[in-house]
Amino acid sequence: MLTPFVPYPPVDGGRVRILGLLDALAARCDVHLLSLAREEGDHEAVGALRRRGHTVQPVFEDRPSAVSIGREIAHGSSLYLAKYSSTAFAATLASRLESSLYDIVQCEYPYTGQLITSAPRTEAAWVLDAHNVEHALSRQLERVAEPRNRPLYRLYARRETAARLREEVTICSSMDAVVTVSRPDASALANVVPGLDPVVVPNGVDLERLIPNEGRKASRPSGLFVGKLDYRPNVDGLRWFVGSILPLILGKIPEFELVVAGSGDSRRVASVLRSPGVRFVGRVDDVLPYLQEAWIVLAPLRAGSGTRLKILEALAAGSAVVTTPVGQEGLDTIADEHLLVARDANDFAESVVRLCRDEGLRLRLGGAGRALVERSYSWERAGELLSNLYDELVERKAARSCLTA
Repeated sequence: MLTPFVPYPPVDGGRVRILGLLDALAARCDVHLLSLAREEGDHEAVGALRRRGHTVQPVFEDRPSAVSIGREIAHGSSLYLAKYSSTAFAATLASRLESSLYDIVQCEYPYTGQLITSAPRTEAAWVLDAHNVEHALSRQLERVAEPRNRPLYRLYARRETAARLREEVTICSSMDAVVTVSRPDASALANVVPGLDPVVVPNGVDLERLIPNEGRKASRPSGLFVGKLDYRPNVDGLRWFVGSILPLILGKIPEFELVVAGSGDSRRVASVLRSPGVRFVGRVDDVLPYLQEAWIVLAPLRAGSGTRLKILEALAAGSAVVTTPVGQEGLDTIADEHLLVARDANDFAESVVRLCRDEGLRLRLGGAGRALVERSYSWERAGELLSNLYDELVERKAARSCLTA
C-alpha cells in the first residue's frame, strides 16, 4: 500500500480512510505500507503504526522546493501531482517490487498512482484508491472562488483542472482496477475514462469508538466544524459559514458558539477564526469529546468529492448534522431523516436555529444517523469488498498466465 503521507494520527479524512482500510486489510492480507514522510511528527507516527502491528517503511525527505514544484508544473504536471513527486519514493518502491513478491500494489490517491509509469513491471496487480475525483473537485472550487480572487483563480483553476483530468485519465487507464468511495465518483470517472468500471468501496467508521452521548454537555447552543484548515474546500466552507451564515444565526440566538477543530496550516483562515462567536481549539487527536459536546455538527461544503468522513463520524456519534447537497453527495442519507440539507446561506442558518430550538429533532436525527452507519458503513465491510477485489485480480492474472504459458 502506497501513501503520499504517513496515515497517522487519523486527523483528516484521507488518513482516517487509509488507516481504516489498513486495519481491515491486515486481518485478511499481509500488508506492507510504504509512506512518503515529510511532516513533523512522522517518526512518532511511524512508531504508532508499528505498535498497532503494521509493517511500515517510511521514505523520509524534505518537502519539495518551490523551484522543483515549478519545474514539474512547467513540464505539464498539475500542482497536486507535482507536490508529491519524489525520486526517492519511486526508487524505494522499485527496490521493494524487485526484491519481494507482491500480489497487489494499492495506490492511495493519484499522487502515488503516478508511480505506475516508472515502476518495474511484475506480476502484481495495481489498484488505485481514488479518494476523490480530482478534476471535478478543481472545477467546483473554480465556481465558488471569492469574487475578488475569481479572475486570477479562474486562470489557475482552468489549467489545474485540465492537468488533473489528463493525469486521472492516464493513471486510471494504467490500473488493473480503480476504487472509488461512492457511486457518483464511479460514474464521474467512468465518463472520462473509456471502458473504466470502478469498484465502489464506501468509507467506514469505528463504531466501537464513536459512541453517542444523548446528554450533550455544552451549556450553550453550539455548532462544531471539523476539518483540515489548509484544504481548500474546508477553507471555502468555513469562510462561507462565518461570513454569510453565522451572523444570521447570532441575530436569532446571540449565545450561539461555533467551535472549530482543525489541523493543518490555519493562516488562510486566521481572520475568520477571530470573528465574534467563534472558538478555535486547533488540532485534536480525538474528535469524539467535541462531537459528544456540540449540539450540532456543521459541514457547510460548497465543493468536494468522495464522501465526507466527518459527516459519517458525526452520525456515528449520534450528532445532529447540517450540511449542503455537496456534503450529502454519495452518502446513503435521506434529508430530514438522517440530517438536514441546506441549499443556501439563509436555509443553512434556519436549519441551525431550528435544531437549537428543538431538542427532540436533534435526538431523532442523531438516532437515525447512528442506525444508518451501523447498517451501511463499517471498515470491516470495506476490507471485505477490497479483499474480494484482490481475489478476482489474482485469479485473472493467473488465468492470463496459464493462457500464455
